[in-house]
Amino acid sequence: MAHQLFFLCPNCFAEDSLSRSVCRVCNASFKIQRQSLSCNGEWIGVQEYYQFLLQRLKIDQSSADFASASARLAASDLSGALRISYPAVLRQGKCRFRFSGYHGVFSRALEIPRPVARGRLAMFQDRAEFLTPVKNFSWNLADFTCVTTNGHYFEFKVKGQPFFQIRFLQESVLKYEILFRKQLDALYNARRLHRIVEYQPRVRGDFPRPGQRFWNLSASREPVKPYVVEKILMGSLRRGLKRLLQALIVVEIRGAEHWQREARGFALMNHQSALDPFIAGAFWDHRIAFLAKSSSFAHRLPRLFLKWAMCLPTTRYQNDSEVIFAAKALLRRGIKVGIFPEGERCWDGRMQPFKRNVVKLLAASREAIFPVVIQNAFQFWPRWAKFPRRARVTLSFLAPFCLLPGLYSLEEQRRFLEALFRAELKET
Repeated sequence: MAHQLFFLCPNCFAEDSLSRSVCRVCNASFKIQRQSLSCNGEWIGVQEYYQFLLQRLKIDQSSADFASASARLAASDLSGALRISYPAVLRQGKCRFRFSGYHGVFSRALEIPRPVARGRLAMFQDRAEFLTPVKNFSWNLADFTCVTTNGHYFEFKVKGQPFFQIRFLQESVLKYEILFRKQLDALYNARRLHRIVEYQPRVRGDFPRPGQRFWNLSASREPVKPYVVEKILMGSLRRGLKRLLQALIVVEIRGAEHWQREARGFALMNHQSALDPFIAGAFWDHRIAFLAKSSSFAHRLPRLFLKWAMCLPTTRYQNDSEVIFAAKALLRRGIKVGIFPEGERCWDGRMQPFKRNVVKLLAASREAIFPVVIQNAFQFWPRWAKFPRRARVTLSFLAPFCLLPGLYSLEEQRRFLEALFRAELKET
């Protein structure tokens, strides 16, 4: 299996060629560390290497790799193919069920992906195909409405079909996220369409229009009280999680005076590791209903835990109106809703642009925003790492505020929110 991040040789640009300590193509010596890679003795940091991937990864596959990948697909029409993947598993969100949230405060339908085929992905100028011995799946690039990664899966949505996921057995999922984004950029440029500014939750070329309706939530109902068994069980789990995390990280809390436990509103948090919400819940306030990707609710036991942890399932591949109704229901009961405005974990440690629809939601709600800045969680558990390591993590609580819809555009408010977080993170 190729490394999820370090899969392109900095010396010869060969893909998935870094084996042991030598590139199999150019024989350059290399060494991979947690936050850097050395090639022929020259060290490259994570942020620099991520930019290198964005610039140097080509859609056209090398002739040798193309020949190797297509060797077992002689019966398929590969004329015009730009690249062919190694073996992969295709999944589709065909299984639907209804999820009832914490104490039945909300209920919503979810789609769970199931394996549908095993084969190889082929990329063409204007389409993508998944080639199998039984059936070929084909999708026009113009019909793609979302391109992202979900854990170890490349996830995408096309018009009129349930979402798809592909698990590459020998290649990095990040590779195909970058490739498809480049391919979509090329398609939009060729057709003189708008420039793509967002690929997830949907391919977007402009900023969403501000809504004409603002939220008008009724006064808070009786706060939700946990059941006795739930309180005992979740209390034990929280204490156990805290002890486990304390063996790995030291957590420093800053700006505690800005946090109002009983006030409703949105907890806005940057996303550096998979355990960010658990760090906040274990070391500070567990009564935050964080938005979580719907695929996390696929199995019954995790689903029960996430339900008791007040998690709110949301789809990553489309604008999700149901999550707004669920958020309203939680806010009415005095529960804070936790949002990661980047929409996903970062790959290089730097904060990503905030999603446009998140800003639109915050502005329309007119609810209090409680910014929570997490630092060094990326060093604790980067997105590509298999295991965490010791680190010192900081949670900084900034002064709460509300956005002012009507006075500033959504783009201005997005820049304001990003600048607030970047200033605390000391990013330019």
